[in-house]
Amino acid sequence: MWHGTEAGCVEDGDDDVEPWSELSKKERKKCGEKIEAIAAVEQGTFYGGKVICAKRGGLPFKDIVRAKHNPESDEVQCPKGFEPCSFETNSEDTVCYDPNDKEYICPINSFEFIQDSSVDIYKQMGYKVEQLSETSFLAASSQGLEGFVMKFFLGQDACLMGDSYKYDDDDVFYPLEKDRLQKCQVDTGTGEYYDTRY
Repeated sequence: MWHGTEAGCVEDGDDDVEPWSELSKKERKKCGEKIEAIAAVEQGTFYGGKVICAKRGGLPFKDIVRAKHNPESDEVQCPKGFEPCSFETNSEDTVCYDPNDKEYICPINSFEFIQDSSVDIYKQMGYKVEQLSETSFLAASSQGLEGFVMKFFLGQDACLMGDSYKYDDDDVFYPLEKDRLQKCQVDTGTGEYYDTRY
């Protein structure tokens, strides 16, 4: 969800944009150009209502078997009896599973939106390809270059509610973007806003 923008003002001879809500009546009257607000956009669907779904799986982060870098061979190696999910990731991003489990348990680490002319190439590289529209496709693989897909936020305060986030005062935003105002939401069970364990 992108929360949209609020109305704003660009003063004559000035490139600075000021939120309308922060202007006095006198400043609003002197506004050179008013910028209208843009409504929030729900970004959960695309291509005529399609949604990307995923199933949480694999071992917990603390228990997962990791590969090690072998400096002699300059290769990423898993412990005996395990294989890397991807041979393309570096040692820090490589996770290892039993070869019999890899096909259904390895994390997806590459999403690509592709056109119909690229479908065969991606299939040859081992990507699973799903059609989104007449000429557009989604290709997904666990053989990408990056580590597995994870959601995390980096900030000064950890919100107790995992789906909320407090932006730091020094984060950079377009001055009218409503996301700049995001704060931690209260946890109704405890009445707290912040997770004090972090």
